[in-house]
Amino acid sequence: NFVQNHPEDPSAIIAYTSLEGDEAGTYTRGTARLVNGEARIPLGETFKWVTNPDIGLTVHLTPVGEWADLYIASKSTDQIVVRSRDSRAGNVAFDYIVFGLRIGFENNPVVRDKEHDMPIPANVSGESLFLKKPGFERFTALSRFRVMRKTVSGKEELPDLSASEALKSKIHVFDPVRDGDAFRAPVPTPPADAARGPGSRPGMAPENGGAPVVRPPDQAPSSPSAERRSHPDGEMSVALLFTASEPVEAGDLLALDVAHAGMLARAVSPANTDVVGVVVSVVSSHDEEATKVALADGRFSRVKADAAYGAIRPGDPLVVSATAGHVQRAAMGTPGTVLGKALEGLEAGTGLITVLLSPR
Repeated sequence: NFVQNHPEDPSAIIAYTSLEGDEAGTYTRGTARLVNGEARIPLGETFKWVTNPDIGLTVHLTPVGEWADLYIASKSTDQIVVRSRDSRAGNVAFDYIVFGLRIGFENNPVVRDKEHDMPIPANVSGESLFLKKPGFERFTALSRFRVMRKTVSGKEELPDLSASEALKSKIHVFDPVRDGDAFRAPVPTPPADAARGPGSRPGMAPENGGAPVVRPPDQAPSSPSAERRSHPDGEMSVALLFTASEPVEAGDLLALDVAHAGMLARAVSPANTDVVGVVVSVVSSHDEEATKVALADGRFSRVKADAAYGAIRPGDPLVVSATAGHVQRAAMGTPGTVLGKALEGLEAGTGLITVLLSPR
């Protein structure tokens, strides 16, 4: 999505959705004018660097100000030549757009093997939003097309959404209860040779029995312990155990605790750049002053989020929230480090969402 603050309503934002298609497309556009019936238009230098010169190049022309009989005399990723066979259109202005196919992506597969479930995102229906703010419904594509059809036919016509409903019945709309782990990607098992550390010899037992080992960052608390743990989905992996200086729970985002050397505490404020990881389980809490916790050892994790600083939508970049242990949507100019990308939305309040964590 392309998102910006609403210029006239401080409580709202404007979200445009990117154009999608069955190819990796490129485009460039502009305005030009015929001179004595011809226009030679050089295209931007970068367009030829990313566009296939031989496959999928198309050009569209629209006369501006008056009718003109225009046609494409030649086209390439360097230049298009536009002419008219009408002598009266010798100096007409026109808009143009050139579409291309990204070079090197000509065989990009559109239909692929399913790696994890991908239902229709729940937030695209807008139902929960429209219940709170009914006026926002008039800005949808459905509302816009209903107005156009009424303008053309002169009467109100209910749109036929049977195809949409048929698709929903086949692949279903995301349900947090049913699809809590819908976006969890499978963790690949490394080859036996890859599991051996540098300097290992054939025949040596791979470290930790071949399971992936997660190394703490240079600034992580010293001497974390590792133990084999089971994720809720049944996958086995090695998790690192750290000590938290305060009570925490699964989903909390933890950072270095500057007041307690070697310990972690819930991260707070967007400017916090000392984030270490996300709690997947509390291992023990026998000591009131210290709690042993296991941190997420993969790129996908369930993380506490707070939408009070802006509704979170799938694909939004996330930073540390002012709410301790939570993430929030990154705003333009937000200081600090982007922690990852939201794979689920959160319209309001707080809750757990699936996040694609950035390497740290």
